[in-house]
Amino acid sequence: RGPLDAQSLVGSWAGAIGHLQVNPANVVAHGTDGDGDGLVDLHNSLADALATSARFLRGLGYQPGMDWGMEVAVPAGFDYLLASRTQLRPVSFFAGRGIARVAGRQFGDPNLLVFLYVPAGQSGPKFLMTQNYLVLKGYNFSDSYAMSVAHMTDRLKGGGGFADDWPRDTAFPNLSQRKAIQEALIRLGLYQGAVDGRLGPITQEAYARFQASRGEVADGFITRAAYEGLAAATQ
Repeated sequence: RGPLDAQSLVGSWAGAIGHLQVNPANVVAHGTDGDGDGLVDLHNSLADALATSARFLRGLGYQPGMDWGMEVAVPAGFDYLLASRTQLRPVSFFAGRGIARVAGRQFGDPNLLVFLYVPAGQSGPKFLMTQNYLVLKGYNFSDSYAMSVAHMTDRLKGGGGFADDWPRDTAFPNLSQRKAIQEALIRLGLYQGAVDGRLGPITQEAYARFQASRGEVADGFITRAAYEGLAAATQ
């Protein structure tokens, strides 16, 4: 369906190809001729690449007209254990607990299902995310990737930067320390996942429960201090 031969079909280390890095199986399933030349060429035609990725996202459940999410302000004393991406709740649920949009913006549909996302702890930007954000993670599972794409769409539409700054001087645990964090959470009965050093949502929620048990703000933000605290708690 495209002009490339085996020698020209060069991709990433993971096998993704083209302007927007789509894996071959999804090229076969969703490849689209965006420029009308009769070919699907993700390397040389940006129109084809964009049309293919758009079709792929629609296949994953992307809902046109729905934002990916919005930056919000969270009041002091908020229960961050409610920040779970496994349970989407209506905007009204969070608004009723004091969460508001930044810069004086108003919420739209109070019944829109969202989850609270706190990627950098209580001191960093916070967001109410829609199902469309999870769809972006279906395209690339990295939160950094999905967040970057989501924010770029706002900037392309004339939006500004985030209201809250991202922490710049945070010390994070290395791989062996991340595994030790998971092992400590297992010993404390808070985590049942793999010990792989990948600090995803399950590990973060387990650490948030540990924070709550100590009377700390349970934002689930895992830093090197988290490693030190868990090491002391499990000695």
